[in-house]
Amino acid sequence: MLDGDPRPRLFLQQPRPAGEQQQLADKRVRVTGVFHRTQPRPPDDPPYSATFSGSWIYDIIVLEPVR
Repeated sequence: MLDGDPRPRLFLQQPRPAGEQQQLADKRVRVTGVFHRTQPRPPDDPPYSATFSGSWIYDIIVLEPVR
């Protein structure tokens, strides 16, 4: 959860295309990928670098609306 944000957030590895974001905004979706409870650190990141807190999904294979 981000500070001051009442809704839980799930972060995706890469930015999604604008059309996909508009199509799926405020809808329930099914995501298939690799789930991490916290943001994974790249091996070359220094230990003092900033990270987001929250769950992350990497290597997304499918992102689709749920009916």
